[in-house]
Amino acid sequence: MRVAPTVNVDGKSVKVTPVETPELKIVMPEDPIFAVPAGTEGRSVAHGWVALLNPLAPGTHTIEIGGSSPANTTTIVVTPGP
Repeated sequence: MRVAPTVNVDGKSVKVTPVETPELKIVMPEDPIFAVPAGTEGRSVAHGWVALLNPLAPGTHTIEIGGSSPANTTTIVVTPGP
């Protein structure tokens, strides 16, 4: 069972949704990050979490992602568009 991370934007909890690809056929490229020869065929599935946000108002915002230790905190600045 996968446990969802916690996501807070400006101190408010944001819902996260699990996403997963179907099974994919892959062929390892030159210089793969895994210790297998280039051209090796295999199968892969990716799993992750998505947080969908409404557009943020202009200003400084803090995004905190928990579930790992330590939590990851990012500050972003939104500027008005043209």
